[in-house]
Amino acid sequence: MNLSFKKKKPLFYVSLSIYALLSTFIIVESFLDSGISGLQSNFFAKISSWFINETTEPVVKETIKPKSVILSNDSSYLGKDEQGISNIALGTTTLATLKVDYERKDKKDKLDTTYTYKKSLGHEDDYNIIMSTRENENSFYIDMRIVANNNQDTNYQIDFKIANTLDFSYKFHIVDLPAPTEFDAKLDKTELKIGETTTIDVKLKGNDKTDDYLRRYFDTTKIETSVDHEDIVSIDNYGVIHALKEGYATVSYGGHHFDVHVSNETIVKPATNTLTITKSDKAKTDLSLLDYDYTYNGNDNPNDYSVLLYPSFSNTTLEDQSVRWESENPLIAKVGPYKYDDNGYPVYKDEDNRYCVRVNGYRLSGDVKVYCYSNNDNSINSYINLYSGEAKATSFEVKVSKKDEIAVNDQFTISATCFPKNTFDTRIKVEASNPSIATIINNDTTSVTVRAEKVGSCHFKVICLSNQNLPAYEFDMKFTAQKAINDDNYKDFHAFMRKFLGHFSLFLVTGVFGMLFFLTFVEDDKKLWLSLALTTGSGFFLAGISELIQFFIPSRGGVWLDVGIDFLGYVVGTAITIGIILSILFIRKKIKQKKENKPE
Repeated sequence: MNLSFKKKKPLFYVSLSIYALLSTFIIVESFLDSGISGLQSNFFAKISSWFINETTEPVVKETIKPKSVILSNDSSYLGKDEQGISNIALGTTTLATLKVDYERKDKKDKLDTTYTYKKSLGHEDDYNIIMSTRENENSFYIDMRIVANNNQDTNYQIDFKIANTLDFSYKFHIVDLPAPTEFDAKLDKTELKIGETTTIDVKLKGNDKTDDYLRRYFDTTKIETSVDHEDIVSIDNYGVIHALKEGYATVSYGGHHFDVHVSNETIVKPATNTLTITKSDKAKTDLSLLDYDYTYNGNDNPNDYSVLLYPSFSNTTLEDQSVRWESENPLIAKVGPYKYDDNGYPVYKDEDNRYCVRVNGYRLSGDVKVYCYSNNDNSINSYINLYSGEAKATSFEVKVSKKDEIAVNDQFTISATCFPKNTFDTRIKVEASNPSIATIINNDTTSVTVRAEKVGSCHFKVICLSNQNLPAYEFDMKFTAQKAINDDNYKDFHAFMRKFLGHFSLFLVTGVFGMLFFLTFVEDDKKLWLSLALTTGSGFFLAGISELIQFFIPSRGGVWLDVGIDFLGYVVGTAITIGIILSILFIRKKIKQKKENKPE
């Protein structure tokens, strides 16, 4: 068999040109940013997916029922009792998450995420529920925020029915706020005159437990207090220390100890005095109920939803002007400091160094009195009438997770952001023009899911429940037949095409022309193996160097797996070339032998 390619100059130049071109393309592509490289593979994947979808029948998804449901998260700050039942503090919100697991046979399968719930134990009006849902590959999550507005000596229970298959019950108690157990305390003033008062300030320990948690989840009036010399100083349940006579005393406050010295001086106390309360012009006229998890940050103005109250005495000679504040109903109005310092302690003075407190609306709406008492003399007091109501949305923005078109049995979510940010009711209601082709799941919540049931078109309206007079957000969605390559599996298909086209196939073609090029050095059968060694060696070098280069590209990185895929493609291309050439030569040999053996 004559394998001599030495004299075939056209083959030499053609194979060399294509081999060099392909090798250069591989090296240059290795230097490209991952985004540019991804665009190439995405382009080929889009073309391939279009061809597959146009030439295959629509896919029918299987509906998968859930196999289990567990309580995966429970943020009840007060923990659970001996029976494992959550204790939710009055006026607070607890996030409880149900995790529903499925066994998906194929990524094309859809999950049955329908569910219903009801309040089965306890008084329904004692708490509110705000539901939202989310989903990942094999799990469905139901986020349940429970807002505790009232407590009675009873158990509470919420029963779930998930996909008409699984049952789950969430049990809880609503309890009074307890005293904090772990907190820091400080006393700025330890030298007092007779008749003078000072207050102990507290904050919770830990970076994530600010004084905001202290006001919401604990009752500081329940902190245990004691004094070793009660004739010298006293302390009330508000943490106010009263100086009674000259001497030294140690005050114990929830495990913290403070040494106080009372001098022989006496503060000036007038026979009568009047305490008045004024409201800041900078703050709102009325309070606004705070959203269940709303906290303001540096870009928000707390004056938009709170009231600043300033105490003042008509007799300016009053030496001790310290006061304490009480809300008639802390579920309607919460009294707190003007702000918190860098260490997390409360600050009761504004930027003009005037004493004040900030009153926030809280869980319930209605009229409320906020009282102010002189620490020195409780008979000197006053109150102010406030009203707290729901902050209603003045506008809202809607986000739809899919655009314009979705395949049958797929689903998309609709959520909204209400403005102002402290809008209390952030739920939305979704209406479909053609309910027979669209199933709306968990409507009247903060995140609504829509599942496409049949091919067709549907018009949707999104209504803001906080203010139904606002114009509805409207959009159209087209429901198409489920395709073989869709949103569920396109990522995997793209990855396959990237490996197959970008690595294996490219190196296969390079291996074909590499083998043809190196065969041009063959003069006889003895040098065939030398050509084979040269081409496979160059193929391994090309695969390795292309991946090595990617180690130095910030957005990319070479991997040994890709080296293997590249080299495998090159070897397959080489083998195909040798196989075809040997087959052609074998056929030629047989034809020649037949001619030679043919009788004349």
